Amino acid sequence: MFRVTRLRQLHHIQKNGVELYGTGSVVNMYNNNGELEGAYTVVVNGDLDGDAVCDVLDVAKAERMANSHESSDVAQIYAANGCVSDKIDVSSYQNVVNTALNM
Repeated sequence: MFRVTRLRQLHHIQKNGVELYGTGSVVNMYNNNGELEGAYTVVVNGDLDGDAVCDVLDVAKAERMANSHESSDVAQIYAANGCVSDKIDVSSYQNVVNTALNM
């Protein structure tokens, strides 16, 4: 049996009484003895700003990152392109646009 707790969350988001965790949130898993078993970084497809949804704000962020006007971390790169490349580029930008449009 594992207990899940939140180590770091970029934004505190609740929707219909449920807490949402966006890209970059870190989830710690503990065993029944209270010992840390693992820490996992949450990645939500297309969510670059950590608010747990992919929307126009993420599209704007992807454009800035693709044009080197803003840096990105590993979780954001995975959210933008699903491990296809090691940076956010035009293809990643298009993936975020498609995700935002539910395509």
